[in-house]
Amino acid sequence: MLDLITAGYLHSLRTYSELIFTAVLASSSLNTVLRKPTHGKGIVSTSINIIGPERIADDVGNTLADASAYLQHPFFLHARIKYINPQYFYSENEKKDLRHLIGPPMASPRFLRLSEGVESLLESLDDLSRLAPSPDRPFVSAAIGEGLILTTLKRFGLPVAVKHQEDGVKFILNREDPAFCDSVTSDLKALISCRSSFHHPELFLGGIVADVMGLGKTLTMLSAVVYSKDAAMEFVKANSYQAKPQLTRATLIVVTSLLSLPQQYHRINCNDMSCCRHLKPGTLRVALFHGDTRAKTTEALIDYDIVLTTYRTLAFDWKGHRILQKIGWFRVVLDEAHWIRNQSSEQFKAAEGLQAERRWCLTGTPIQNSLDDLRSLLRFLQFQPFAKQAFFEEHIVEPLRSDSHDSFRNLKLLLRTICLRRNADYLHLPPKETKEVFITLTPEEREVYDRILKGCQAEFDRIVSTKSETKKYNVLFTTIMMLRRLCNHGTLQVAPPSWLFCEVCGGEDENIVTLLGSLETSPECSRCLVRQEC
Repeated sequence: MLDLITAGYLHSLRTYSELIFTAVLASSSLNTVLRKPTHGKGIVSTSINIIGPERIADDVGNTLADASAYLQHPFFLHARIKYINPQYFYSENEKKDLRHLIGPPMASPRFLRLSEGVESLLESLDDLSRLAPSPDRPFVSAAIGEGLILTTLKRFGLPVAVKHQEDGVKFILNREDPAFCDSVTSDLKALISCRSSFHHPELFLGGIVADVMGLGKTLTMLSAVVYSKDAAMEFVKANSYQAKPQLTRATLIVVTSLLSLPQQYHRINCNDMSCCRHLKPGTLRVALFHGDTRAKTTEALIDYDIVLTTYRTLAFDWKGHRILQKIGWFRVVLDEAHWIRNQSSEQFKAAEGLQAERRWCLTGTPIQNSLDDLRSLLRFLQFQPFAKQAFFEEHIVEPLRSDSHDSFRNLKLLLRTICLRRNADYLHLPPKETKEVFITLTPEEREVYDRILKGCQAEFDRIVSTKSETKKYNVLFTTIMMLRRLCNHGTLQVAPPSWLFCEVCGGEDENIVTLLGSLETSPECSRCLVRQEC
């Protein structure tokens, strides 16, 4: 029996009748299980080889990529079988046999060295020497003095009592300063020694804020939006002669889920001082681009400071009217930017197609599965020539395959130029304490709890009576998730009668389910994606 994630990946290939799946297990793993007194049952690491005719390799690779699945090198393959990986970068047009790469990667010292090296490199991106503002730039706390920002930017015990979120704002403002960016890009060009490849690259403004969760990436970016309001107005005036695209001073912020939109909205846009979490009421004009009431013209969005939308709505708009694509944004910010790591997905293509002077990625995991995750962000940021696959492979990936002491040099230079990351040490949290506290549900909470269980039972009855293709494990998983949310937060809105189905597949955008490919559960709320009427 395979885990649900792996099974889902293989399920995406169900239309390829010529494929064969072979499970490969290390004998050492089996021996460990057989020695345990569990009657031969246990969990072991398994590799699945996908075997089929070479003519469909590219199609299979693209289908897997759409499902966010990425092929790794097998650690075993029978003789006389050619190994072609359609997701592997071939420097030449011919796809050559890659049998020399077959082997157990996790046991490889080189693999461990690369993994540890990348992690160490990410932890070194908190150097504050890059954050000194230009002499003619006003100190970034001016807006605090004017009372525009209500939340105090956090201070912690660095030698000069620097505020880490304030430093984050300085980093953002530096990366949006054309003179500064031109200077550091020139330095990067000289250090990597590839002058010919940097033939007059287009200046790119923006970067990556990769602080770990809890350091306030959202507040940092909101503060930068406040500080740059004058620059945003100047951007529109300076380019007012352009007929297309229609320019706006607004920053477009893309978030992962519609569930987070109300929270984000009330953080920055309200008239009541008691409920506005971060900003003085009226500091920023905010619009939501989501649902049936979203703007139908570009003119309806240009007179705002911030426009909020989700990745799903962005992709849906990209396939349809392209309202967001027709606007020239002052700034585009991708929250949880690792959502676009799959470069063949509609979400990535929709984000890449946005027109903006400044582009930002907020993510705690800029390199989640492989270095190709980073290249996806570089493509969105339009940081050339590093966003080009051949250049990235030659100057960033290839050096890492060597055993030299400076194999990480180019990657470090690149990330230090465009990325800022601080870890949880900056929060100075006290040691973790774990306590078990038993509570009794209130009558209201018990009513919701029982309603969820009854809904689960009713859904099981429906599946059995109608011979539905909905998987029972989806219902169980969804129920557990909902009960956990209820116990964690004490409240959970359950909207009968279709309590089980999330807004993605049964809500405001009738065709939005087509964006989700073959997924059976929502990536946003883990609820079932199969609508009852289907």
